[in-house]
Amino acid sequence: MREQVPDEVAQVFLKQFLVAYANDGKPLYQAVKEARLKLHGLEDKYPCASLLPVICQNADTVPPSWLDLGRRPTEISPYRGLFAFREEDAQFFFGRESFTQMLIDAVQNQPLVAVIGSSGSGKSSVVFAGLVKCLRDAGNCHIVDFRPGSRPLFNLATALVDQKETNFNRDYHQKGSQILPPVLSRTERLREIRNLASDLGQCENGLRDVVDDILSVDPNQRLLLVADQFEELYTLCRDAQERKAFFR
Repeated sequence: MREQVPDEVAQVFLKQFLVAYANDGKPLYQAVKEARLKLHGLEDKYPCASLLPVICQNADTVPPSWLDLGRRPTEISPYRGLFAFREEDAQFFFGRESFTQMLIDAVQNQPLVAVIGSSGSGKSSVVFAGLVKCLRDAGNCHIVDFRPGSRPLFNLATALVDQKETNFNRDYHQKGSQILPPVLSRTERLREIRNLASDLGQCENGLRDVVDDILSVDPNQRLLLVADQFEELYTLCRDAQERKAFFR
C-alpha cells in the first residue's frame, strides 16, 4: 500500500539525507539509510515513519555521488544573470532561433535593421549570441560592433580601426606574406582613431570610405555594423553637435 509521507517526516528526512549525502559525502543508499534511522524519534507521532521514505535501488548501476549530480562538462557558467549573452555564450543561448533567422534574413536584404524592445527583453543577446554568431560562422561577413557611449564618433572610429587591424593581420597570415604587419604604438593608434573620428564627423562620405576600404580586401564579403545600446546617443552623449554629425 502506498502511503503519503507527512510533511514533518519529509522535512526531517530531507535534512538528514542532505547532511549525509551532500555535506559528508557518503554514498547515496548509505545516506538514505542513516536519514531513515533519524526518523525513529518520530515513530510515536507517526507510526512506521522510518519506513515511508523509500528510494528503490538498482543493483546493476553505480549510484551517483553528490558531486556527480552537479558536474558540468564545462567550467563556464551558463547563467549570465542581468548581463546580455555575448557571442562566446552562444552555446548556452536558446529559444530565439526563429527571431535570429528573421534577423539574418533582414540584414541580408535591408541596409538598416533596428531591433526594438523594452529594457531587459534580450535585444543585445539575440543580436550577439544569435545573429552575430551565425554570420561569423558563415564566414562571409565582416562584423564591427560598438557602443556609442558619451563619445559616439570616437567609439565608432575605435571599432573601425580595430577591424582594419584584424583584417590586415588575417590577410598577412593567410597569404604567408614576408612583410610583417605594422605594429602601431599606443600613441600612434590613438592618433589614428582621433583622425578617423574627425573625418567621420566632418566628411559627408567618411564612413562609406572606411567601409569601402575594409571590403576592398575581399569584395565577396559584406560588412555588418552593430550599434549596441543605441539609446546612449541621447542618454550619454551631451554634445548635440557630435550627435548631429553622427547621424549625417
